[in-house]
Amino acid sequence: DARIGLAKTAYNPVFDITASFANLAPVTKLSFPGLGTFQLYPANNYAASLNYEQLLYDFGRTHQNIELENENKVIGEQTLEQVKQKLSLLTVGNYYTLVYLQAAIKIKDEQLTTLNEHLEYVEKQKATGSATEYQILTTKVKISTVESQKVDLIAALTTQQAVLNSLLGNGQNNKLVVRNEVIVEPPLIPSDSVLSFAFRNRDEILINEKRTSLAELRFGMAKLQNKPFLSLQASGGAKNGYIPYLDRLTPNYVVGVGLKVPLFDGMKNKYVLSQAQSAISSLNFESDFTKRNISNEVYESEALILAASKKVSQSELQLQQ
Repeated sequence: DARIGLAKTAYNPVFDITASFANLAPVTKLSFPGLGTFQLYPANNYAASLNYEQLLYDFGRTHQNIELENENKVIGEQTLEQVKQKLSLLTVGNYYTLVYLQAAIKIKDEQLTTLNEHLEYVEKQKATGSATEYQILTTKVKISTVESQKVDLIAALTTQQAVLNSLLGNGQNNKLVVRNEVIVEPPLIPSDSVLSFAFRNRDEILINEKRTSLAELRFGMAKLQNKPFLSLQASGGAKNGYIPYLDRLTPNYVVGVGLKVPLFDGMKNKYVLSQAQSAISSLNFESDFTKRNISNEVYESEALILAASKKVSQSELQLQQ
């Protein structure tokens, strides 16, 4: 917004006050026989003025610059949305990882409870001669393995809790617990229109489109660099040094219109245009590359969803068993 406001200030007038004092020596004097000696200017020179300058017409430069900054603002807003999207994806992944780890630790606790009960049972059997030391050792090894797995799960849970604390802006020592209450509904988008939907809504595509528009505006600005400038200047104040009263401060003013017409810039504009055109071509290639990556992501996600749904069906059978 500040950059847009700065671009618009080119339409505004500029005022300033200047004041000066100068002591000149030697002072030029002219002598005429019979008329005496005349001093052309005073030794002490004073001047003060109020100056005004207004751009009258710049052949669209300022308008183009304002449009450029408006596009920059839109890109900034789209970039912010992209950051929010990435944070959302990171938070969703973190949430489901926490749900999994919490459930996995509970399962390990249940396994340890069962194995410890089994260990007590085997030890009683050994006391009666119905079990061997090898069976006791085998159970202890199983307990050790599960405890080791639980340690890894706790470490992973602590890491994910730290990530969630970071996402929430909390201190890293908060032991957060998430509830498994989310019902996941698959997106209701026909498979044949998924790509077109992604191309219309993905922030990367929207940002690339705006960046291309920005590059085209820069190209347009480069084409305007050799256009004329038309401006108005006015200045009014007081100074001494006017004949015949050299030491008297006398009001004065100057009003004029200035026209600046570039004739030859040493081929600078030619190469600026070449760079601007190259930037447009580069962004077009980048846009194609982004669409290819999005296509890959969409196809990969569809395949993963299909595979996951099949795994759920298979797991239900295993759970029944």
